[in-house]
Amino acid sequence: MTDACSQDSGSENHVSSPEQPQRSPKFGDRFKALSSKVSQAMGFEWMYFHLNYADCVELYAPETLVATYVNDHSSWFTRCALPMKAISIGDNAYDLLIGRYGALQFEVEVRIGLELIPCDETGVYRICSIELPNYTPPGYQVNFHGQFYLAEIPCCPTPEYFQELQSYLILPSPLPEVMTRWEWSLDLTVGVRFPQFIHRLPQSLIQTTSDRLLQQIVREVSRRLAKKVQQDFHKTLAN
Repeated sequence: MTDACSQDSGSENHVSSPEQPQRSPKFGDRFKALSSKVSQAMGFEWMYFHLNYADCVELYAPETLVATYVNDHSSWFTRCALPMKAISIGDNAYDLLIGRYGALQFEVEVRIGLELIPCDETGVYRICSIELPNYTPPGYQVNFHGQFYLAEIPCCPTPEYFQELQSYLILPSPLPEVMTRWEWSLDLTVGVRFPQFIHRLPQSLIQTTSDRLLQQIVREVSRRLAKKVQQDFHKTLAN
């Protein structure tokens, strides 16, 4: 279901030179500068990869109910994030252990801080990466800027589609006259300090492999989280 909403801009994925990254992380600039100096002294180089991605999930309830659920994210996010480990570190922030990923015989365990900024006057929520206290990412940097909004639209699924939905969602019968699309997009920059043996490989191989892995991680995490949120929302609504 979320497949119809998904968009990842492969043409936006590219590697920029370590001297002139096309997007500078909003957070951790001082650490980045220090890390780059240390990396250069050790003969390592930072490489930066970029991805734009969009997706959505459909929730069969009016926008007001969905907004209440979204704003109460502390009651469900850590549960829906599984198997990722999410720990609340403030009213709107989380320490998120995404998992261990790698390619070309090189792996990193990805852990980031995310902050959910409440919706503005236009109804847009924003999510941005933040520094985690007492934690320095080992050989990688993540700069995450995302946004999402809720759009209420008429609800008129066919009987066949309604039957399909009932196979994995707890839905009211009959369905409400409106549903809400939770639509989000993100702009992601990842910097990786590869060891020397990686830099001996062709740069085109490093680029294509890293781009493909980044797309895979984002798509996998996004769709898994969307499915769990969809199921959790309707289960919560039914109770």
